[in-house]
Amino acid sequence: MTGVDLRKRRTPWLPAWVPKTGIELREAGMDFDAVRMPDRAGEDAMNILRRLTAYVPGPVLSEYGGRWFYFLVPPRTARNLTWPKWVTLCAPGEGETTYVGVPGLSGATGSLQWLTLPTAERPYVCAYLLERVVKEIKREAADLP
Repeated sequence: MTGVDLRKRRTPWLPAWVPKTGIELREAGMDFDAVRMPDRAGEDAMNILRRLTAYVPGPVLSEYGGRWFYFLVPPRTARNLTWPKWVTLCAPGEGETTYVGVPGLSGATGSLQWLTLPTAERPYVCAYLLERVVKEIKREAADLP
């Protein structure tokens, strides 16, 4: 799965938490929560979300060439939903703080890349839709715990 080719796009609408260049750490729960999934499950979720949202699912990041996927959902929503144990939440918990790297539109971003950008219409992935998709993936994937 390849990332967004930012060179072919005009400057898109972006929320203030997306840096212009490089990578910035953002505190989960402030600007967004992140739902983190491993390679195959993340790619499956991404493909389903794209189909269900006319290819505009909201902000999704990929790390290490598709090894990890981060679905950015509205702040303080991820912990209110039910997730399988292979999903990691980057969301505030009791007495803990979690940070997520957010790449800019240019500059060195290492192995972190945008798969889909936030838009004015979809500044976040719908957490409830993502939960439904993940539950469906779990039912279909016998090799996931």
